[in-house]
Amino acid sequence: MHYEEVIMKTTSQSTIAALFIAIAACTSWGDWTPVQPIPIQSAINAIDHFPSTTVVAAVADSGIVYRSTDAGVAWDRSQVAADDLNDITCYGDQFAVIAGDNGTVYMTTSSGSSWSTLTIASSDHILSVAVLDDSILALGFSNGTIWTTQNRGDTWTIGTTPDTNAVYAIDYVNATEIWAAAGATAWRSTNGGTEWNTVRTFDVDNLTDVEFLDQQVGFVCGIGGDVFRTLDNGTTWDSTDYYLMWEPASLVVQDSSTVRVIDRRGYILRCTGSFHSWNHTRIGGNYSDMTYLDWQDIFVAAGGQGDFWGAGGYGTIAARSTDQGDNWTYTMYNQEMHIRSVYFLNENEGWAAGGVDFQISTTAPEIVTHTTDGGSTWNTILSESGGGGLTDVYFIDSDTGWAAGSSRIWRTNNGGMDWEQTGTVSANDLSFINNQEGWQCGLSGTIRHTTNGGETWDAQYAPSNADYLYSIEFVDNQLGWCTGYNWQNHTGIILHTLNGGTDWYYQFFETNTTGFRSIRSIDMWDSDRGIAVSIYGTILETTTGDTTWAEITAPDSTSLNSVSYQDENNILAAGDDGYIIIKTAGGSWQVDTVLSEHRIMDIYAVNEEHRFAATDQGIVLVYTPPQSVDENKTNTIPNQFTLQQNYPNPFNPTTNIHFDLLQSAHVTITVYNVLGQKIATLINDKVKAGHYTSAFDGSDLASGIYLYRMVTDQFSDTKKMVLLK
Repeated sequence: MHYEEVIMKTTSQSTIAALFIAIAACTSWGDWTPVQPIPIQSAINAIDHFPSTTVVAAVADSGIVYRSTDAGVAWDRSQVAADDLNDITCYGDQFAVIAGDNGTVYMTTSSGSSWSTLTIASSDHILSVAVLDDSILALGFSNGTIWTTQNRGDTWTIGTTPDTNAVYAIDYVNATEIWAAAGATAWRSTNGGTEWNTVRTFDVDNLTDVEFLDQQVGFVCGIGGDVFRTLDNGTTWDSTDYYLMWEPASLVVQDSSTVRVIDRRGYILRCTGSFHSWNHTRIGGNYSDMTYLDWQDIFVAAGGQGDFWGAGGYGTIAARSTDQGDNWTYTMYNQEMHIRSVYFLNENEGWAAGGVDFQISTTAPEIVTHTTDGGSTWNTILSESGGGGLTDVYFIDSDTGWAAGSSRIWRTNNGGMDWEQTGTVSANDLSFINNQEGWQCGLSGTIRHTTNGGETWDAQYAPSNADYLYSIEFVDNQLGWCTGYNWQNHTGIILHTLNGGTDWYYQFFETNTTGFRSIRSIDMWDSDRGIAVSIYGTILETTTGDTTWAEITAPDSTSLNSVSYQDENNILAAGDDGYIIIKTAGGSWQVDTVLSEHRIMDIYAVNEEHRFAATDQGIVLVYTPPQSVDENKTNTIPNQFTLQQNYPNPFNPTTNIHFDLLQSAHVTITVYNVLGQKIATLINDKVKAGHYTSAFDGSDLASGIYLYRMVTDQFSDTKKMVLLK
């Protein structure tokens, strides 16, 4: 149930690298700031129900408890603790215990309507909890210890365990016999948890659950392994050998041959009648636990952490089944979305679109979000389930726009207040030249054309074997280009039309076997000049528009997914591993890696100062142009790092802050109020050695004392300044 939770806590989070390549004395390439347009709730780690009731409770990161009183249909969210909660176990109709990080333990005697702290003398992470009755409890820790109590926590016994493997699951057989899943090993205690012995080490990465029906019949499951069963108190074990048993997270055991398993990748695996005969249903999403309300025959599954291999996302998800797991309905869905497209009309107003990949879920929402402040804040304007994710969003003006995806196209004429579905077709990309005429292309090799704003679409057929089309671009009602992949020859292609798409022909057809396969994106500056990029990192350029394309030197072979032709001196491309490249006036490509664990799906530039990118993990990157730093007219290099007193001081409303750098360094200068709250960041860039001045404007601030702090890798200092109006 909790293996992934441990992986997450021992693996550092993604960080954003600053753009500081080839930085000049007075400038830098600026920074990219991650923004999450779709707020993500806390990931659920475990779920259980109160027997003989319809009350279900689930625990999540950030101390959140989700509770349903109608068997998982509707959910309430409450903040119970400050730390991540990792497990919950219910007993009877009202009693339950939850546990989490830093020794967090809470209990309820009111079916989860209120919770009280159960104090223990430990600050270690608790990964699992077991309850025999409302007095006898067990806690499993990440350091391999197991604590037990016979009196609801008044006193605790710390058992002697075989090693320090993290304890992911515990299950009571009776007051004296307890089983635990620790690392890849099953432990057993026969004296109420005082002493533990190894029973067997399994061929898995880590066990995630253990469930015993009685002293003889029990089950364990594990990541990278299988489900294992014993019929003789652990003396021998057999396994399912089912081909989809890759990441089993949690068990629901009804009898010795009726078992259901929730897999982290969204599979429900089940055997009924024979332990060696299994089938499966995929419900989509990423799951960590499942519970069974046997008296109502309802299964409820929950999760949202993303699967063990690092795909998917974080967030909250819950689903329920009333027909033995054949069909499932989402009752809570807040998974992190893939954002596949970002488009801006100007520096302030823009849209982002995405959803969950249709291969993960065909019923999760398609999402469009809207910003009017340059990406700082976002508002969801479209959220429709059943489509399988959006791939592009395009607006002609603030009112008229379209969103396309794997199964349908949406249109709005009032800024997203209302949307109508205009077609049930698969589309990867859209291009409109006005509010009536546009084109779209899709995986089927079909190009479609509309002259009534998308109300209807007419097919325009691409040349033979243009099987997968990814990007389309029109500069007027006659000249257009489309890129993709030729399946028969395994080559990248660029198609061109001179008559609005009535006829298409191959303008570029790869003639070798490496480099251009699958040309993913194209952007035309005008009818002559354009750039296209491929998944092999190839960059193609045309200066003649209707004739030839030539390969230009790329920095490396990182796959590129999107290109934005801002102007002749500023061209941006982005791709896998957080990779962004910028071609500048000098003709060279500057390389940056932003959020290296993310795949950048789309990039768009309004101008040199306002650029935006979308990632496959629900992030929009907003570009911040370089801070203004003036270098003094002196050729001398300082002999030390110095932060000088601002001048004038007091000031109204502007002042200058002088600083010296002994050598090149990444510099941050931040302004705070006297409460320690950040007011402004003046500099956050890499700067060469020298003497510098940074201006501060306090026009929007009240009179008072403010602090400014400079930090480098080798130096830090803080000084006061007084704004007097």
